[in-house]
Order: sequence, then structure tokens, then C-alpha cells
Amino acid sequence: VVSINHRLNVLGYFDLSAFGSEYANSGNAGMDDIIASLKWVQENIEKFGGDPKNVTVFGQSGGGAKVTTLLQMPAADGLFAKGINMSGVINDLMPKLGQSGKEIAEAVMEELGVSSVKELEKVPYAQLAAAYLKVRPTFQAQGKYSGGAPIPNEFYVGDPSDVGFRKESSNVALMVGSVFGEFFTFAPMPFDRNHMTKEEGEKVVEKVMGEKAASELLPLFEKAYPTHNPVDLTVLDSIVRVPLLDYVKERSKMNEHTYSYMFDLELPLDGGWVPWHCADIPYVFANTSFTPYTQEAGVTERIETEIFDSVMSFARTGDPNNSAILNWPACTPDHIYTLVTSKNTRVECNYDDELMKVIQKYRPTDLRDHSEE
Repeated sequence: VVSINHRLNVLGYFDLSAFGSEYANSGNAGMDDIIASLKWVQENIEKFGGDPKNVTVFGQSGGGAKVTTLLQMPAADGLFAKGINMSGVINDLMPKLGQSGKEIAEAVMEELGVSSVKELEKVPYAQLAAAYLKVRPTFQAQGKYSGGAPIPNEFYVGDPSDVGFRKESSNVALMVGSVFGEFFTFAPMPFDRNHMTKEEGEKVVEKVMGEKAASELLPLFEKAYPTHNPVDLTVLDSIVRVPLLDYVKERSKMNEHTYSYMFDLELPLDGGWVPWHCADIPYVFANTSFTPYTQEAGVTERIETEIFDSVMSFARTGDPNNSAILNWPACTPDHIYTLVTSKNTRVECNYDDELMKVIQKYRPTDLRDHSEE
């Protein structure tokens, strides 16, 4: 594993292209850092026993989104063969084609009392960040470009949800997935789910989501997640999962090596808690022994083996199937085969499509809307 560093926030993703050709790709400087790292791998990894023709790029959350962004950047072509996008399909946070950083850059300069980008370059970082954070909310509220993420331009064609996947990336195998709760399960429930009957869980859903939503969603939830108490519907992720299904369908039109997963392992925290955003990372690195929340005798070791061996097989061959997971088909546009990792790990086909279509009517799937709640 080669771990990399790259510029973030106002240093890595702040479009200044309106102020001269030397800033042409300033809005994607962080991605250029990643590309530079991948070029280093191409030139040097054989000295460490690696294969430059068999590089897998993987990341979680924003790191997963960067895997997608690399697919949409011509300069990254040929630098990696496979990608793993963990909980990183969050379309609505990405800037759109045609946006410009000129207005917010001018606002930051005004806040700092400077009149040019050259002066801006010399501002100490703490002052620059403070000024940026002060003016940014206004631009976000107005739906204008506010930095912090890749901006479409001649170096980056844009998010595939807007422009589709570049055909030049079709040979890159992808593993794409999410976890059951994602952002909705960062905090515990205000009630005891572990000593709740099915009927009590349904009553909570009615109270939290409304009777109409409950009547439509509960049957679909039970069909998709029959081992869960109905109350878990209140924290089921849709922010990542909804766009992920479209992402996988579109990607699978391009090749026969697109794989999908769902991490749905109940973890032994507070008597039992559905997994949250980031909860699957220790299993990918096979270091669950360092994470107290994963410890469940007879379960942790098996799940770690299933996930780690799948990741290793995918990295080696582009196919995640292995001695622990024997029948995980690649997705097609009509058949989304999802490896559901749980105490009863299994492969499901289109198992939550209808649930995700309906849930959009009753809850925001935009992370910004959720954070404001």
C-alpha cells in the first residue's frame, strides 16, 4: 500500500482560473497531487516489488469520490487499473459544469484587504482559511461555486452523474459500495432498539417518518432487510445508496467488471448498532484487532476474512471472488448484484431498488439538506 498526501480545501480545490493561465487548474490542484503520486508509483513501484500495470486506487468517503474523479481526468488514464469506491458516491456536493471561482475569490480578497491573486498567495494560511470560511456560507446558500471539490474544466470533464463516464476509463474495474447507516448513524438512537418488538419499531417509524411513509416503506424494508427491526428504517442510508445504484448501473454498461457491496454488519456497540460511515474501514485493512467496536467472537474474524480476501482478490485480478466469497457476480445494467456483508453474508440482486425509489419521497438524499436538519 502506498499512502499519499494531497492538498485539500482552499489550497487544493479553489478555482482561480479567471485570473490567468498559470491558475488554469487551480480548482483541481488536489487531484493533480494525486496524479503526481500515481506517476511516482508508475516510475518507482517495481523497486518495492509492485506491478505498475496493476495499480488499484481505493478510498473511503471523499477518498472514494476521488477515485471517480480520477476516472474523469484524462491525465490519469493508464495510471491505475482498478478502483474501490467506499461510500463515496455523493453527487450533490460536486460543482457543476460552467461554474467559476472568480466571484468567491474576489470576496475572499476583499475580506483580506488584498487586490490581486499574487498578494493572495502571500497571505498566511490561517488568515486565508479564516477569510474563506467566513465568505463561503453565503455562496453555498445561493448555490454558487464555493470551492472544496473538483471543478469541471478542460482537465476534469465533470461528475459522471452529470456527463456520464468517460469511455476511455471503461477498462478500469470498479468495486463500489456503502454501509447500512452512513451519516444517519453517527449518533445513537434516542431509544433502545435492542429491546424493542417489531410492533414497537413500527410505531417509532410512524412517529418519526409519518404514517403515510411508514405504510409504504415498512413492507419494502422488511423485504430488503428481513432480519432488521423495523426501527432501523429510520437510520437507513439513502444519501449514498440512491445515487450509488444509478452509478453502478451506468458503469456496468461499460464493462463486465463492476461490483457492488453493502456493509450491513450489526456491531457490538451499545448492545448492538447498525454500521455507520467509516465502520467498514478496519475490515478492509484487516486490522479489526485495533478497533474495540468490532469485537464479537466468531463474527469479527469471519467478516474480516470475507472483506479483506475479497479486496485482495480484486486488487490482484479485478475479480473479488475468493475462497471466502465464491459467487459474487459482476453487475449488469438490469441486475445489480450486491454482496450484503452481515452475520448472514449473501449476494442479493436488485434487492433494495424499490425501497430506494420510494424513500426519496420522504427524506432528503442531499448531504447538505441532512446536515442542516
